[in-house]
Amino acid sequence: MSKITASEEFSMILETEAWPRAVERGHHFLAREFDRDPPLSRGNLDVNYFCKLPWAFAVCGDRVRAMRVIGYIEDQCMRGSRLDRTEHSGWTNAVSYALSWLVCGSVVSEALRPARRFYDELEAFRCTRWGAIFFRAVGSRRG
Repeated sequence: MSKITASEEFSMILETEAWPRAVERGHHFLAREFDRDPPLSRGNLDVNYFCKLPWAFAVCGDRVRAMRVIGYIEDQCMRGSRLDRTEHSGWTNAVSYALSWLVCGSVVSEALRPARRFYDELEAFRCTRWGAIFFRAVGSRRG
């Protein structure tokens, strides 16, 4: 009996009906959480859980919710053109990570104005020499 590789196993999963059902269940769960009033209102959630939602909804074909999440983040989690890092302490843990997901999710959702807004803030974390994205803003890094 020969062993199958991880990529072969993944291909087999994609060919079955299990994969679309899993995507549907995940989409249903996320939609239910976002559709609460107020959205995403569980006590154990922080803003880092939101950053992947625009991408997740968009790749599930739910652009309407993706756009609503982007609007929610812009309205509730930003001050001016920057993420509010005071009240929502989760943003201070991995700002560049969250911004990267928000840029990707906005582009996939075809929300180019928010994508530009998130990207402009992400620029503070980019190394101008190598293009790498740092954990801390480039100007705040300790040498």
